[in-house]
Formats: sequence, C-alpha cells, structure tokens
Amino acid sequence: MIVHQAQAQRQQVVPFENIQVRYQSAFNESKPNAFLINTPAELEKVLTDLKLTANPGSIDLAEFLAEQSLLLVYGGNRPTSGHKLHVLKVTRSRKELIIKSRLFVPGTNCYVPQVVTYPLQVVAIPKTQGVRLTLDLLQSTQDCK
Repeated sequence: MIVHQAQAQRQQVVPFENIQVRYQSAFNESKPNAFLINTPAELEKVLTDLKLTANPGSIDLAEFLAEQSLLLVYGGNRPTSGHKLHVLKVTRSRKELIIKSRLFVPGTNCYVPQVVTYPLQVVAIPKTQGVRLTLDLLQSTQDCK
C-alpha cells in the first residue's frame, strides 16, 4: 500500500517547447498566474482578461491548439522594463501541473526605462486537460554591473 501512495505522489516531467511571442498590454493589475489553454476560445478569453494584443507579425497561437495545449505564464504588472520571465520546468502529478518559473528583476545598478511592463512566457505541452495549475514563481535580481 505504501508503494502505491509513493508512486501516486511521484511527479513526471512534462516536455515543453518555448514559443516566442510579443504582446502589447493595456494597463491592468493582474497578479502573476498561469493559464492552461486548449481551445481558441480559451486563448481569446485569457488574452482579453489580461488585455494583451499580439504584435503585428506574431505567431498565431491558435495553430498549436489542434495537437498541443498552451501554458501562458504571466509575471504580473511590473514598474519598469528589464523584467524577464522564463519557464524552467513543468511537472505533473495525478491532477496537478506544477510550473516552475523564474522572474528576473533588474538590479539597482541597471538603467531601465520607467514604464509598466507585463512579462510572460508561452510554452506548448502535450494535450492536457482536467488538471489544477500551481505556479512556483522564483524571483531573482539580475545586476547589470
């Protein structure tokens, strides 16, 4: 019985592919979060809720949804440029996806414009449904000198 419980708690690494996208955002105060997207309607809802508009010439993320799911990891409202978000690892337990990400914050020696930014990363994963998402967002200061 203990062996079965240990196996149930074991996490499997989920392979993912980074998708390079750029968005413009209208002001919003959404906090860091992760979104699992499986349909074009879900994609549109997330983009609308976060007030994101794709830059001209950007990849159409809906094209990925026929065979894959998307994870949009959102770093929230940040007071300056220079913030970068990277998905490091995605693991799955029975009913949960755990997204380990790192938010790089510019250090005190960095010259960055005082403009509100919204760092995010989109990754494609194998089709996944019916799981709870947990965002493990680590924050690191990246000094410029």
